[in-house]
Amino acid sequence: MPTRSRLAIEAIALIVSIFLALAVNAWWDGRQARAVQRSQFQNLRDDFEQSRLEIEEKLRYHTLIASSVEDFRRRLEAEQPGAIVLVPDTLIVALLSLPTLDMSNATLEELEMSARVSTISNPELRQRIVAWPRLLNDAFWLEQTARALNEDHLIPLLRRSTDLSTAFALLPEWVATGVDPRRPVELLPVRNSLELRNVLAERRLREAWAADPLQESIAHVDSILAMIDEELGS
Repeated sequence: MPTRSRLAIEAIALIVSIFLALAVNAWWDGRQARAVQRSQFQNLRDDFEQSRLEIEEKLRYHTLIASSVEDFRRRLEAEQPGAIVLVPDTLIVALLSLPTLDMSNATLEELEMSARVSTISNPELRQRIVAWPRLLNDAFWLEQTARALNEDHLIPLLRRSTDLSTAFALLPEWVATGVDPRRPVELLPVRNSLELRNVLAERRLREAWAADPLQESIAHVDSILAMIDEELGS
């Protein structure tokens, strides 16, 4: 029969082996959890990097429209109301253009749907990620106000002031790639009016409003990317 000391040793060995197995399992589970979180952070980084590029492009788009609107308005202000003013067709095409911010972040949407955003341990990073959709909604709403102004006021005024067929024909090319700079510019006769000037000034203002949340979004994304890089580097 085994002695008491031997039984005690065997019991201790059994207990130690159980604790070692639990420790190994805990270490392995933690390692897997860190690998999953690291993969999520990398996917988030890739998505936010792509979002930043898209926002920069939209901001460039809005800036181009704003400068075109201002150029158009100044040409009209240089002449008397009722006069016929020759305006480059590219300026009118810019007025007809209505950029829309429509982007998705697949990784963020997955985290939100699975309620796993709360698993991000960095509270500031978590707060900024949660705030991200609000910034996009602000930008989208301001773009819609410019669209409403165009559809309700600017386009009807332009139709009464000039022939828009050439501008509408150029619009798909302008939106897709920008009009070829080597293309000869066609000057379109536009009847000057105070009402048209005022609506152009309002469109210029709304383009500036639309640009503000886009610039804020870029700064917001930059801060998120910096925090994610810290998490990936830790």
